[in-house]
Amino acid sequence: MTDDAARIVAAGYDAVADCYEALEAPDAPWPRLRRLEGMLELVPEGAAVLDAGCGNGVPALAAIVRRHRAFGIDVSPEQVTRARRNVPEAVVLEADLAAASFEPGSFGAVVCFYALEHVPRLEHAAVLDRFHDWLHAGGYLLFTVEAREAHDVVGDWLGRPMFFSQFGPEETLELVRKAGFDVLRADVEGQLEGGREIEYLWVLARRSK
Repeated sequence: MTDDAARIVAAGYDAVADCYEALEAPDAPWPRLRRLEGMLELVPEGAAVLDAGCGNGVPALAAIVRRHRAFGIDVSPEQVTRARRNVPEAVVLEADLAAASFEPGSFGAVVCFYALEHVPRLEHAAVLDRFHDWLHAGGYLLFTVEAREAHDVVGDWLGRPMFFSQFGPEETLELVRKAGFDVLRADVEGQLEGGREIEYLWVLARRSK
């Protein structure tokens, strides 16, 4: 990720940490946990699972750690601090998606929720290549990206500047396939964020053996 984009994203998530925790309404849960739990059923118990862009660790890391070895990365120091406190069993590192490094074949699954759109879209192919490298053969990838197209936009988000950049769904799926994944499921689903419905492309893919 470019230094400017990374600084904007890190500062934004640091500043809105409390607001972000309250963004998901109890009576309108986001699809994240439901879809994550479905994918985890496919992953052998005890396998290492990475949450790339883990935020404060709730609910994804907290769900992963129940039956798997949980790892998380996030660009926001405040979110990393909260994730370590909320899910002490997980290994959580401060890093952005475009710079993190793990040994090839380290994980049985990688998940990335609400984070890829904060990376310049011209770097999305490299991020997906990195996910592919980190997975062992047959490993699973579950990720989201906003369904609307945006090209390196900085806008107001929860009262703070935030960076957004993503291709449309078809272009994103083409990048997934080019990275060496078989797409198992791809669909668009909306969720309420502070009273606004935001649509995300949800992708479940598997590294080709």
